[in-house]
Amino acid sequence: MNDNACNQLHSRQVIPTMNIVTIRQTARQMWQIYSRAQPDDWIVLMACLALCSWRRVWITRVSLVAGLLALGAIRVLATEIVGADQKRQESQLAQADSERAVTGVDAAHDPPAALAVGTPRRLPPVFVQEQPKTISDLRSIEQHVSGLVTSVSKAVVTLQVGASTGSGVVISPDGLVLTVAHVCRSPGREVTFIFPDGRKAKGKTLGINHAMDSALARITEGGPWPFTPPGSLDHANLGQWVLALGHPGGFDAQRPVVARLGRIIRLGRDAVQTDCTLMAGDSGGPLFDMHGRVIGIHSRISDSTAENFHVPITTYFATWERLAKAENWGEQPVPALAWLGTRGVDHVDGCQLQYVNETGPAFKAGIKVGDIVRKLNGREIRSAEEYSAYVRNQKPGDEVNLELTREGKKISVKVKVESRRRGG
Repeated sequence: MNDNACNQLHSRQVIPTMNIVTIRQTARQMWQIYSRAQPDDWIVLMACLALCSWRRVWITRVSLVAGLLALGAIRVLATEIVGADQKRQESQLAQADSERAVTGVDAAHDPPAALAVGTPRRLPPVFVQEQPKTISDLRSIEQHVSGLVTSVSKAVVTLQVGASTGSGVVISPDGLVLTVAHVCRSPGREVTFIFPDGRKAKGKTLGINHAMDSALARITEGGPWPFTPPGSLDHANLGQWVLALGHPGGFDAQRPVVARLGRIIRLGRDAVQTDCTLMAGDSGGPLFDMHGRVIGIHSRISDSTAENFHVPITTYFATWERLAKAENWGEQPVPALAWLGTRGVDHVDGCQLQYVNETGPAFKAGIKVGDIVRKLNGREIRSAEEYSAYVRNQKPGDEVNLELTREGKKISVKVKVESRRRGG
């Protein structure tokens, strides 16, 4: 056999064998990275290897595998950077919760062990970004929030306390409920709790802190009840995503719990402010973080969507003993506002009522949804805002005369004004 023949034989047998060994070594390294990669990375890998096998070019195969190895490493590295941020955030939350359990407020004022701060969840990467940047980010938010609402809404209840209606959230299986002072007014009052599925339970108001507008109530009937755990504000930040739930306008069997997504726009000792849109009846409802934990309770509800305030969860922790003992303290509530229990929209003839609270004085007087308010005590009504302003100018106990149009007919109805705090 001549030298050329030996060289040809060597080129056919030795070089391919060396390449196979190289590929095997590379494959082991690649497996360590791609075992954590996404399905579409595998698709790219298989396609490139198939192309190389078809062309039977060993050197090209090694080059492509090496290239894929580098691209895969970059992909996984980027994923791990985002994951590291999430792990760091969760670690900080867990550490803060652990520290609070050991060095928090005097144990006598802490809630019982059953009310330990809820465990953080792993959040989608979009929640650690300043803002969503892609359609995929928006879908990720939608999917997470949808699951969150399903998970926590079962514990969001309507409270009926005398003529007042508000919201609350059950935070223990034995029926402890966080709400606000201006819904409960005083300790020892009878409460009807209505769950989203329509179930009703009886209970009583416990402690009331008028200075902070915080209150505690309890379901006195047998449980266990759907509940959701409290959270922590130790690592809350401006711009953090939050979820507000409640029963605006009172319980409505024709709809689920109303959810509104927003962000924290101010953090203070006395209040958390968000841009979540809230309405009358939301007072006492829960403000959740994206881990599904209660971090605030709706308190002061404004006409502006950017001026809604929530009692911080820390207020309940710090005054737990007094709340649990049904104490009544703090500054007295602000003077009650005139209330008819109606809400309307602009109409060419005045204000057309779109909502009439079934526990309110207007409903008791026979006023119906769809009625058009033309005059109030002889004063012409030209818009929904003007109607609301005229009602606010009345005093609880006054009797007002409403001139209405109902199904084309003009009627007059007298309504006795009742009292209700803003946001109740």
